[in-house]
Amino acid sequence: MKKEKLFDKPVVVNKSPIGEGEQRIYRFSNGYGVSITRIKLDGLEDEIGLIAAFLPIHTFGKDGAYLTYTRNENEWELAVIKFKGEENDDYELCYDTPITNDVIPYLTEEKIEEVLQKIKKLKKGRQNKLNKNNGKRN
Repeated sequence: MKKEKLFDKPVVVNKSPIGEGEQRIYRFSNGYGVSITRIKLDGLEDEIGLIAAFLPIHTFGKDGAYLTYTRNENEWELAVIKFKGEENDDYELCYDTPITNDVIPYLTEEKIEEVLQKIKKLKKGRQNKLNKNNGKRN
């Protein structure tokens, strides 16, 4: 049986207020989700210095500068999120899953699909597996 492709089923798609980019939110019944983002500062070459003074430009790729950990239009930055309520915008970043304890940079659609499948399978209300003092697994 073929697995359901989750990448094409975000619950929210937000366009970036600056540059070219978007954020996609994915939500699962276990209370976890994923936020993927990609923001390219295309067409803002004259403002790069001003933007860099206020926002971290993470990557300069062949095709421009990115505010996210991406190098091109085929990559995304991924964060695991935990929903706090019923609304799709009521969540916080989650740094204590066995998937990751930080954002995951430079992911292609295929790699994101793998992470989405893993997060969908996490147990609801699982206990923290990372030591909060030093971020290392217990």
